[in-house]
Parts: sequence; structure tokens; C-alpha cells
Amino acid sequence: MVGWNGALVGHLTPVGGGNNGSLGVFISFHRVALLFYSFILIFFSVLHFLYLFRLLNGK
Repeated sequence: MVGWNGALVGHLTPVGGGNNGSLGVFISFHRVALLFYSFILIFFSVLHFLYLFRLLNGK
């Protein structure tokens, strides 16, 4: 989790104020992609938990 936070902070802090516009677009795209990836990860973990719960109850 520390690595993910470090990567997020590294992407959110602007490096050099020269190309601020493109960097802002890149940051917003990266934020959306990260949100999408975390949503998929949470969805699949919940699905996996429900599958295991059904497997344990089926015995």
C-alpha cells in the first residue's frame, strides 16, 4: 500500500512548471485509470469472497 501511495504522490506532484497543461491532463487520466483499476480489484475480491462463502456453505 505504501508503494501505491508513493506512486500516486509522485504522479500528483508536478515536476517542473513548464508543461502544466499536458501534465494536468495526464494526471486526470491517471487518476481515472487508477480509480477504474481499484474498482475492478474491489469488485473481483468481493466476487471471490462471495464464491468462497457459497462454497463453504454448500458443504
